[in-house]
Amino acid sequence: MRYIGLSGKMYDICSFPFSRGGEGEIYEIFNASEKCAKVYYHGLCSKELEEKLKVMVANPPDQSVLFQIAWPLDIIYSNVKDFVGFIMPKIDVSGELQPVYKYPPKEYKGLTFKQKLIIAQNICADIEVLHTAGVVLGDFSPCNIGVDMNTGHVAFGDTGSYHIKDRKTGRTYRCKVCFDGYVAPELLLKCKGTNPQTGKSYTYEDAPLETFTKETDNFALAIHIFKLIMNGFTPFFGIDINSNESISTRAPGVGSIAVEKDMYCFKPGYVHMSKAVADKNTLPTEIVGLFDRAFINGRIDPKQRPTAREWHNALEHFINKLQQCKVNPTHQYMKGLHICPWCEIDKKFNNMWITTSQQQRVQESTPVSIKNVDINTDDWM
Repeated sequence: MRYIGLSGKMYDICSFPFSRGGEGEIYEIFNASEKCAKVYYHGLCSKELEEKLKVMVANPPDQSVLFQIAWPLDIIYSNVKDFVGFIMPKIDVSGELQPVYKYPPKEYKGLTFKQKLIIAQNICADIEVLHTAGVVLGDFSPCNIGVDMNTGHVAFGDTGSYHIKDRKTGRTYRCKVCFDGYVAPELLLKCKGTNPQTGKSYTYEDAPLETFTKETDNFALAIHIFKLIMNGFTPFFGIDINSNESISTRAPGVGSIAVEKDMYCFKPGYVHMSKAVADKNTLPTEIVGLFDRAFINGRIDPKQRPTAREWHNALEHFINKLQQCKVNPTHQYMKGLHICPWCEIDKKFNNMWITTSQQQRVQESTPVSIKNVDINTDDWM
């Protein structure tokens, strides 16, 4: 199959896709192994999407992270000049973020706590570059984040859904979806309002701007970091320990419901419902303070939420304060603690350490850096 780019460049793509998603199919390109083509399914190629992608092609983020972000590099058309999709970097990752969260671990049993912190750092590094370029993700779904388990690099897909503002015209091309449980409370509140034109509640597509912002991204980023630290559990699964109500009545709910109810587990008087979540006293005060800014202060003033750069620096400090568990080689914990908190959690779940030969191992890697924020691979092993 042959498609034409914006400037007339010809792209010959393979006849069969190597990947499929909800919006389209991904094809290899002959004589361009470092790139691939996303071809949308019939009926999804709107004029609005085409214009949005053109704005993205004209305003790429820093070149140093393009190998980790499926950013549109060119728009492609059929021989009859119909918009069909776009060209993007071909990103090779060996894993996904969702299985990294699982506890007890199933797919990545050899992944260490330190490596989870490095993954969190590398997510922050990419977000810092995107935010510096004026890009808002909007849908910060874990399904759109890949992880190279050999290096700790992360990769972001589904960039066509990003919340993009054309700085020349002022037009905003909206993110119209967001993964449940990662939507910031101020946006949930806005969508509770009624659209006078439809008589229905606002959606991300028609709510008054601004909807998604860097601050809503920072909310979702803090949730990802919490999950990477706390065995995959959301911070919004807390209960009031001083309440006389039954556990079932006090249950926080799931996803956006728990966010709306403000069930943040580190609030004064609250504890997390899951025994797989360690006490906040097992974390550095700097990390707990950033979580509180993201979920307590940020609820009042979203601009109080920590930026990706702040998180990156704090995670580096945390990594430097780790000590190795004497029982389980995948466990590291804060210096000064007398007991490994992860071993204590494993005992509650009867999740005993198994031999190294049974683990999925990761390989040593080489360092990569981007402007002012390092992608951490030095400490991967």
